[in-house]
Amino acid sequence: MSKVSFKDSFRPKGSFERLISNKFEGSFVSESNKKGRFKNEVSGITPEISFFSNDVKKSKNLTENKFTNFLSNSTEQLIKTCIYDIFDNPNIIDTPNADAVRFTDPKILNCLKLYHATVSEECLIIKSNLIDEVGLPKPVRVFSIVEMQHTPEPKATSKILLIDPFHLVIPSEHGGQAKRVVEEQTFLKNKDNRICMNNYVKEIRGF
Repeated sequence: MSKVSFKDSFRPKGSFERLISNKFEGSFVSESNKKGRFKNEVSGITPEISFFSNDVKKSKNLTENKFTNFLSNSTEQLIKTCIYDIFDNPNIIDTPNADAVRFTDPKILNCLKLYHATVSEECLIIKSNLIDEVGLPKPVRVFSIVEMQHTPEPKATSKILLIDPFHLVIPSEHGGQAKRVVEEQTFLKNKDNRICMNNYVKEIRGF
């Protein structure tokens, strides 16, 4: 699956580019004319996207917080395909529905720390759902950490920090059920999964 791209004038508000440009502008303090030039410089920044570490490709459990990203033989094939696609082309996580994470529940930080021991609420973490070719959402959610460089020129990198196949990091309502009910049912269904994401992709690739 190729990277989702948009012409500059039509790039959606929720894309990585827009979120990062807003963050750059909000962190810059100077005279108005300099700020105007700075806004022009950051308006077209698209982050370089990669994995934070190879460890991110490995599945982990956090039972006390009802989290797992292990797979099973019965895991929906679309979820497995999404994971393969992320490994193959990390750029596909830059979608129109990306959003900055608000740390409203300690669980969010606990899950992220599985892959980044020193991550904090001060970090810019972006969550995004994959979409298909016509813009419809796919099941897998991805959390990325963004690092910004102001000098010598504005630059941003986005590192994939956690892959959440079952939306357990930030559960939401579904089918009229409260989010905690959905969380409980989803975790119970997947808590005994034993297939590591990395091993699944290696098997598909044949090595």
